Amino acid sequence: MGTFYGGPKDLDPPKVITSKPENYSLRFTGQKIEITFDEFIVLKDISRELIISPPLKERPDVRLRNKTIIIDLKNELNENTTYTLNFCKAIADNNEGNILTNYEFVFSTGDFLDSLSIEGRVLNAFDLQPSKDPISIMLYNKIEDSIPLKEIPVYIGKTDTKGAFRINNLRADTYKIFALKDQNYNFLFDMTDEEIAFADTIIPLTPEFLRSLPERLAKPDTVPLRPAVKKTVGRITADTLQRIQSDSITKKYELPAIYVDMFSFTEQSKFQFISFNQRMSSELIEFGFNLPLKEELVIRPLNIDTSGSWFLPEANTARDTFKIWLTDTTFINQDTLKFELIYSVLDSMGNIYSKNDTLNFLYRKPVKTRSRRADEKEVKEIPKLNVTTIKNRSNLDLNRSIPFTFNFPLLKTDNSFINLFVTKDSIEHRIGYEIKRDSISLRRLALENKWEEKTPYRLLILPGAFTDIYGNTNDTIKSVFTTTEKESYGTLILDISEVTTPLVIQLMNTNEVVIEERYISHDDKVIMEYLSPASYIVKFIHDRNNNRKWDTGNYLEHRQAEKVSYYVDEITIRANWELEINYSSGTVQ
Repeated sequence: MGTFYGGPKDLDPPKVITSKPENYSLRFTGQKIEITFDEFIVLKDISRELIISPPLKERPDVRLRNKTIIIDLKNELNENTTYTLNFCKAIADNNEGNILTNYEFVFSTGDFLDSLSIEGRVLNAFDLQPSKDPISIMLYNKIEDSIPLKEIPVYIGKTDTKGAFRINNLRADTYKIFALKDQNYNFLFDMTDEEIAFADTIIPLTPEFLRSLPERLAKPDTVPLRPAVKKTVGRITADTLQRIQSDSITKKYELPAIYVDMFSFTEQSKFQFISFNQRMSSELIEFGFNLPLKEELVIRPLNIDTSGSWFLPEANTARDTFKIWLTDTTFINQDTLKFELIYSVLDSMGNIYSKNDTLNFLYRKPVKTRSRRADEKEVKEIPKLNVTTIKNRSNLDLNRSIPFTFNFPLLKTDNSFINLFVTKDSIEHRIGYEIKRDSISLRRLALENKWEEKTPYRLLILPGAFTDIYGNTNDTIKSVFTTTEKESYGTLILDISEVTTPLVIQLMNTNEVVIEERYISHDDKVIMEYLSPASYIVKFIHDRNNNRKWDTGNYLEHRQAEKVSYYVDEITIRANWELEINYSSGTVQ
């Protein structure tokens, strides 16, 4: 006689078997709701997962008793109002953790249930990805712009992991829709760094409006927004109102929902401030701003008297991060440095004024261990100029230069100590080259040459070729490398038409690192050569203000973030192959 254990794994979520009152009840006057399931359940993060619409002033008390959820509302309910309790992902069975997703409990304090719906999707405006964290979808029956800043919404919903949302049981009305990644959970747009989205169009959610739409209007075109997502979502518009058919619609909702696509962004702060400061070494201090500096920056020492030149500045391209290389030994040997920074900022009225900040920088050199032998002389450390360049016995792309990166800013370069050789017919020849300093960084330069394909080269750099601002020089650098043959590369030709707004075109690898960037303002063919065989993504930034970069939006200025689109598929580049694709900018609304 045998004993059998186990059985098929339970994959079913919990099922509701009864509730008090019944779901979709009318004329509700109580304060307690009980929902009983067919098995023991657990509640996961109920304080955040449970969405009550319209919102209540106080959070209800939710607890478990055996297989029953008990909800004490603890709030005075509005008359003739339909309430929806959406549990999102809060309910799961106790054994396997199967989640009952988006279970809704609905009741009305009046004689009927409101049954209109709004649904849609929120994607990030810059990369068209859904947020990893839920975004609150908020509806207002007042249309003034300041409402999301002053009042909580009349209805609320939440996005799922795909950015989709649906708010049911809405009363017929005209709505403003606003999305908010609510950092302080107060349903108000009251923090400048909160991610938001909004529709340009006020939504006339009435049965008359819905019935006036065409009888057969499918869900928005399933156009892939970005190849990396491998998903299909709605049409790329920020204010499209669509009648749709949805799998989530039940017989409770005889009228279809209105569909709204929104694209989220974080507004750029108007108030400039120092975001960080640090002393990286005895020679280097660094600080940054939350916004790029547009005016002159003045740095004034406060605890050391100085005259003449005492530092060398280095700023990044955006001018929001600054490195200050100290050149005066009085500063370098001081443990604590104190500076006054003077820079221009805008006040709340948009007027420019000078702001003064005081920064302290502390640096203590590492403590050296004493020699074990008393008669052993202490060896003085001599700073070295470290150089990073092409690796020995590597391959070099035909369209690339040889990069050099240094740990200190360069003072001078002596080309007589830099030798470049090419080997032809087993004979090595010394050849010319050009050294170019980086336009931004004081610690980078490049050696350029018109390389021949599939050819061996040798680079020999002798001590003294590079000297930094502290007088340090390089050690000997030897590198043998070979250039790649032309047939190892592929070419991409982008035939771009219907260009009405300038485009920033970015060719990215599958990790979204930009490989090449181009800019066009009219219909054109963009040719990208010397591409390594791989998969790529093409991104288009619709640059409406002609500043050659993506710009975020602003809610009170009614300005959406600049539109972004992607070529519909990943692009595969093959060796010795030319690929031409067509892209119509006019298809992006």
